[in-house]
Amino acid sequence: MDKRVETAYDIIKKEFRTNLDLNKLAARVGLSPFHFHRLFKEDLGEAPGKCLRRTRLEHAAHLLFAIPDMSISQVALDSGHSSLTSFSRAFSNYFDVAPREFLDKHPKYVSKLNLNKDDLNVSIVHLEAMNVIYSRAVSGDSISSKLDAVTAICTFNDVDIRNDEALCVHFHHGGEQPFDYYAGFPLIDNPDEDYLERIFTVPAGFYSSFWSNLSHDQLWDLFTRWKEEWLDSSPYEIAHFFALERVDPNKHAGMREFLIPIRKTG
Repeated sequence: MDKRVETAYDIIKKEFRTNLDLNKLAARVGLSPFHFHRLFKEDLGEAPGKCLRRTRLEHAAHLLFAIPDMSISQVALDSGHSSLTSFSRAFSNYFDVAPREFLDKHPKYVSKLNLNKDDLNVSIVHLEAMNVIYSRAVSGDSISSKLDAVTAICTFNDVDIRNDEALCVHFHHGGEQPFDYYAGFPLIDNPDEDYLERIFTVPAGFYSSFWSNLSHDQLWDLFTRWKEEWLDSSPYEIAHFFALERVDPNKHAGMREFLIPIRKTG
């Protein structure tokens, strides 16, 4: 994949709530709108505008599933739509069902994992804000190869990282498609302007923490089971729609910690 397309795709995933358009995306990656549109569609199989609309609508579907008490107006606003009318029309056209009827047609997803409650062993931890410099893992890439690439880039450019704390950021925007992976390391200092397009800021706050050795293709089941067995009966709700994964070298091989940002309901 062309690095400029990868950067633009990352911008869409991180900033889909903002007023992005073809000209702004093209300018951000240093291409003319015509050349950018053609290159983006060649690499990803869809036009940048369609990708942006899909990302917004799939995020809205995720909100409807994860926070069923959230109002449709709030869902529209949080997914980057300027009006409830335009959101409802776009959502209905994309999913062939109105937002208010979405959960009736797409009932609560049931995890296929055969876990006991004790298997999750959930605890609540507090994380300070941190900036993670990352490389996006596309189909066929291993997380370790992306971490090696980030290490090489940081070493070459004299960027200080906490390379004893590898992190993987997982995004899921609705449906049951694979997650997007962003693998990298926390920075020791504030990010340099040259690297802002490769920075994900982990917000400070409380996180639900649990350990698992399940493979990445089972994460949707794992996170759904976490919601069913812990979140739904807790006084918390999801605060941001991503999950962190980190490895503790003192744990058994394959065991990783997953952290999902939460906040008190009400």
